[in-house]
Amino acid sequence: MLSNALVWRESQELRRQFQLGTNDWRVISALASRPGASATEVTEFLGLNKAVVSKSVNTLLERQLLLLIDGPRGSRPMYLTQAGAEMHDAMLPISMRGQEIILADLSSGEVEQLNLLLRRMLEKARELQPLENEANL
Repeated sequence: MLSNALVWRESQELRRQFQLGTNDWRVISALASRPGASATEVTEFLGLNKAVVSKSVNTLLERQLLLLIDGPRGSRPMYLTQAGAEMHDAMLPISMRGQEIILADLSSGEVEQLNLLLRRMLEKARELQPLENEANL
């Protein structure tokens, strides 16, 4: 429920201000921290469906916020354009504001503990498999 509330708030504001959605923001943010990543690498990093990332990549290409380069062995590294980097900087406060709101009543120690627990949960989440794989066990 918390995730849905954060995503809903963020998505509405990103669409209103920039005509881009949360998934577009996620791709921009991933490329800001991992320049030269391929679409496959962004998909794995974000834990999103390939089709979702592909749609966002196409939107961002159309808006000239990122570019694809021909890389070694057929790879297609992606980079933010200057406009893409500026968009990242403009969108970041909207994303951070949701976090500020939900953490406002927690002490710094509680925030540290929460981050530790979330990191542990994310590590365990990597062990999750689609249900069809469980049927084969």
